[in-house]
Amino acid sequence: MPQPLILITLITLLFHSSLFSDPKRHRGESPSEKLLKQGAGQKPITLPIQKPFLEKAPNGQRIQMSQNQASQTPNPNRVGKSESAPAQCPQGIPVETFMQISSASRPQASDSGGVFFTSDLRETQQLFYLKNPMRWPEQLSFFPDGVVYYEKSPKGDRILVASHTGGDEQYDLYLLDLASRQIKPLLVDRKVRIESVRWHPKDESFLFTSNERNSVDFDLYLYNLKTHQPQLITELTGLNTISDISADGSKAALHQYRSVSDADILLFDLKALKLEPLTKADGKAYYESARFSADAKNIFFITDAKDGRNQVFRSPLKDFNLNGPVTKAVNEADMILLSEDRKSLMIRSNSDGYSNLINYEIDPTGSIRSIRPIPTISNAIVTSVGFAPTHGVHAFFYTLSDSTRTGDIWLWKPSKSQRWTQSTHANIQDDCFAREKLIKYPSFDQTEIPAFLYLPRDYTPTKPIPFVVYVHGGPESQFRPYFSRLFQYFVQRGFGVFAPNIRGSLGYGREYTALDNYKKRMDSVQDVIEGSKWLVKQGYTQSDRLAIYGGSYGGFLVLRSIQVAPDLFSAAAESVGITHFASFLKNTKGYRRKLREIEYGPLEDETFLNSISPLTFLKDIRTPLMIFHGENDPRVPVSETRQIIEELKRRDIPVEFKIFANEGHGNAQLHNIMEQARLMVHFFEKHLTRQKGKGPE
Repeated sequence: MPQPLILITLITLLFHSSLFSDPKRHRGESPSEKLLKQGAGQKPITLPIQKPFLEKAPNGQRIQMSQNQASQTPNPNRVGKSESAPAQCPQGIPVETFMQISSASRPQASDSGGVFFTSDLRETQQLFYLKNPMRWPEQLSFFPDGVVYYEKSPKGDRILVASHTGGDEQYDLYLLDLASRQIKPLLVDRKVRIESVRWHPKDESFLFTSNERNSVDFDLYLYNLKTHQPQLITELTGLNTISDISADGSKAALHQYRSVSDADILLFDLKALKLEPLTKADGKAYYESARFSADAKNIFFITDAKDGRNQVFRSPLKDFNLNGPVTKAVNEADMILLSEDRKSLMIRSNSDGYSNLINYEIDPTGSIRSIRPIPTISNAIVTSVGFAPTHGVHAFFYTLSDSTRTGDIWLWKPSKSQRWTQSTHANIQDDCFAREKLIKYPSFDQTEIPAFLYLPRDYTPTKPIPFVVYVHGGPESQFRPYFSRLFQYFVQRGFGVFAPNIRGSLGYGREYTALDNYKKRMDSVQDVIEGSKWLVKQGYTQSDRLAIYGGSYGGFLVLRSIQVAPDLFSAAAESVGITHFASFLKNTKGYRRKLREIEYGPLEDETFLNSISPLTFLKDIRTPLMIFHGENDPRVPVSETRQIIEELKRRDIPVEFKIFANEGHGNAQLHNIMEQARLMVHFFEKHLTRQKGKGPE
């Protein structure tokens, strides 16, 4: 996965469990706020906190009001496979219960044998430490808005931790001293974003990239921990992140991102302070994930330059070439990881949304000596890996998730996987959760669109049921069958869920990702509509029982889908969506504008941008609509939601909405996640569990 998109993907996952509300202001009202208050604002919604909306679920079964009817200790030996389902599973568990199911991710091994990781065990994502498996972890961070990323020092005694305020994504940097457990601010500036950090091997300094100079370009800095002074060491253009620093500390590899199809690897000589490009993509290739061999004379990297699919290569630095492929599979490689001694090379690949791992033993030049054993992973996703040398040369921690199990940290030693964390399942048996089915359907031009289908456990073929279509954001992203709290809630209530990876999605090669670029934008909307029609044609549902929701770019897809096919859906919800591409490009953060123009089209072509924007076609909205946004969203500004709300109200088109204070591009705080989920499921159940014109069933 492209490095600048990793954080985007992590935040996008929150759309499975979030919805929206209007904040209390600490400033004067804008004209739009005054308009909304003068009779055009949202109507107050009174909802039960811990009671389902209906006495009966859509599958006809009576709701059980108890939340605590099932519990099970997960089988630690089960890796990516389903066991026999229990005879009974509780019905009608409130959505708030599902939203409190936690997860753990991003493991980094400690030098004493334990593991650091992040988890949403608290109100927001925080950093934790676990000394022994299956124990209660120690919480190390207490940021009100949680931890965005972290990196352990080479000596293992300190950790760099990034956080932000109210979802504004202006990442600040702090230093956690593990001996004292004290956290001190290093780089805190609400006007500056620290994009990436990397410890120097000597442990006395670190590199970071920041847009401090002009708020647009991310330059390379060196921070000396003795003097506590940052030093600008080279000016750069565009979005740049640090991929690696060689073991001898002589050079750094940088990733210069221009778009999902255009990125380069830059080399920076840390002694001569000299920068030179290693690759020349010129808009025709994507290079990322550079990693130095132990001798610092060779480099591993991922690129689609050879055949249009991301593969791993190894090349000498002096004579850079693509003659040394490491992977040749049809799957797309999306991660390279080297152990601290650079003797182990881990590669993760993406096969239709599922993960595959391979672990090599390599020599100092990076040449492969042997293949090391790995756990058997079936129909699951490995989100992150961290080598664990204190547990043996073959050992590593990894995060495993699938559609029936939330993310947990596991330790692999040859022939055995051991679960370390015990994320809560909220007293719901994991065998009560629904598994996905991977299908493909033809779009309007016969392009095959992959999608994941979720059905209730008691689903009867040929009997239409309520369905929710989920469209992911990005658009350079991919829906993968992680555990989704919201999906599982809907399935428990008798709904089906459909998640297509429409054209423009990652994971299927360069050509597929480019199928929605610029003037092809509406082709992706048609993919959504064709997939929804396919559900009806196959007898899974009918149009009066079909809803759609999505966030960010997925929010745009929701709005345009209900405009192009106004009679297809009975309810729609969107979060932090783009409502007009010209205003979006003008108001998004400056460092993002060029990146988005490459995907959606230049701001100068306002005629085209207007022709695809939802705000242009408001008269076509006849589907009940709910909209959510975060007040501090730096990507899709909240003005995108305010302008469509104002226009809909002016035209007397019904809409419900919620804007959350202290949130950004998707909700991060648990109480807001629960409120958004409660509002949306109430909205969908109200509109999908009745037939059009006949009232409740």
